[in-house]
Amino acid sequence: MISIIIYLRYLIKPQKALLNGEVIDNIDELGYYQYNFPKLKDNSVSHIRPHGQNRNDVDVLPVRDRHTKLESIVKMCFWLNSKYISEVIKI
Repeated sequence: MISIIIYLRYLIKPQKALLNGEVIDNIDELGYYQYNFPKLKDNSVSHIRPHGQNRNDVDVLPVRDRHTKLESIVKMCFWLNSKYISEVIKI
């Protein structure tokens, strides 16, 4: 039961970031965006990664990002972690 609650928290985090305008967490020295979404190491089941064909393949944000003032970001999607898939297949 606790693992389900933890997992749901990771599903809600991206939605809250989008609605609060907190999508971009940081911009590194090379100009790459560090997104405020769950990463591979944050959760044992899934994470969010860019999914656009290139940097121009974007989705419009519901609220402008507070940090960068961007109105769109590269398309993103949920990915299942490979370790999780391996565990499910072994069962």
